[in-house]
Amino acid sequence: MSVNQDIVRKFEKFSLSLSQCAEKEIEKIKLKLTKDLIGYDQSSFALVIMGSLAKREPSINYDRDSILIFGNDIDENVKSEITKKCISSFDELGIPKCTGGMSIDSEQAVRSLMGWNEFFGRLTKFPRLKQLIFVDAMRCSVLIVGNPHLFKVHQELVAHCILGGASTELLLISSCLMLLSPSKKNIKLILNQIIKYNYIYEPSLLYEMSLPRNLNFLINQGILTNDNVSWLKGYYIRYMSHRTMIKLDEEESISDFFSMLKLRLIALKVLVRVVGRRIVSS
Repeated sequence: MSVNQDIVRKFEKFSLSLSQCAEKEIEKIKLKLTKDLIGYDQSSFALVIMGSLAKREPSINYDRDSILIFGNDIDENVKSEITKKCISSFDELGIPKCTGGMSIDSEQAVRSLMGWNEFFGRLTKFPRLKQLIFVDAMRCSVLIVGNPHLFKVHQELVAHCILGGASTELLLISSCLMLLSPSKKNIKLILNQIIKYNYIYEPSLLYEMSLPRNLNFLINQGILTNDNVSWLKGYYIRYMSHRTMIKLDEEESISDFFSMLKLRLIALKVLVRVVGRRIVSS
């Protein structure tokens, strides 16, 4: 078996194990929240999680990246009760708060459907990077409990916000600037940038933010070579096996100068092509 074939085999096995682990965690959260919210009208709200768990790449200490979507006519007292109950359930599950404010502990993550519509409308007209990053995280989401229709409409609003106005352009500028930062903390973010804009080529990939499921698309588009992707898969395994619930006996040689440089060069290669495609299609 060649080195590349061995990497592909390990990558597929590792990605599958990560996905299965995420599904178990999601099911555990669903069972807990469904039980704790008995007695409330589940057609009046939707609790949604995002982040590494929704991407099926659960980190060791994944946090509670989440939002609440309420029906427009819900009583404010009931809305407050449901929000507090969801927060309490996360606490009991031992899922830590999101330090970036991207969870239902923050007011910005709890709105009626009309409130979300107004939020996205303002952001489309007057883009702000911090809020766009929050919206971008919503692209990959999982409904935990509540009304599927509220979730579906909300996802459509997310798509309209990301695809409308100058949202994608601002996110692209942010991604390019990130490559200039030498911080090792940006490694996972840089990995994300490599597959983040595949929706510019294929709109159906807007809601797909998992790196394992997107790399082959980059090969098929001729954006990355097989060697590029093979190296990325090996790098991904070494990086993620030290930070997720799935452990492999891999030496963590990811933050040396040459590995960091190669990662940034591959990301830059992708972003240059994406920017060119965006300009041509504008």
